[in-house]
Amino acid sequence: MHNNLNNSITGIPRAKKRATIIHESLEIEDEDKSISKTPYSYSCALLPLNEDSVILMRYWAKKHVPKNVLYINEDEGIDGYETEPHVTVKYGLHSDDPIPLIDLIGGIGNIPLKFGKITKFDSHPDYDVLKIDVKGDKLMMLNKMISSSLDNTDTHPDYHPHATIAFVQKGSCDHLIDNDFFDKLSDKVDTLHFSAKDGNTHPIYL
Repeated sequence: MHNNLNNSITGIPRAKKRATIIHESLEIEDEDKSISKTPYSYSCALLPLNEDSVILMRYWAKKHVPKNVLYINEDEGIDGYETEPHVTVKYGLHSDDPIPLIDLIGGIGNIPLKFGKITKFDSHPDYDVLKIDVKGDKLMMLNKMISSSLDNTDTHPDYHPHATIAFVQKGSCDHLIDNDFFDKLSDKVDTLHFSAKDGNTHPIYL
């Protein structure tokens, strides 16, 4: 794991060459493939999960999380069930330009992910976040790499990677905590999405 990340840092000519190729494809494909969304305060780097993982998470959520406990707020863009399961690598990036991130991580290769048990974030006053804990040495190093190399505001100093299952009403679904349905399952992601603060999403092929 360490060697792959070190190569992506010290192997500058190879990374920049790959970044140039991707940059050219972005200029061609931006209009068709960038997803327009509501603007945010910061940009974000995230890993979209593969289809098999997404299908499994949606199945589990709809089986175990009843609709009457979902938190839905259209103004905040929260629809209850997570519609696009992903793992956030770094939120708080200042730039809305994907190129610095592309140059930094070009050639880094696939990111292996290992899922854990069901847990919750309960710090928001209006809702709880039901989630799956995620582990991965390369994922942790990628977070540190981006945090130390690109301008950012560290909104979450302690990085706890996870995949959100659903937004639920306060105090609900506590019986699902520590459920081990996903424990020991894994995924391997070959694309990172740069979700810019202007609302556009750019795919970066790892």
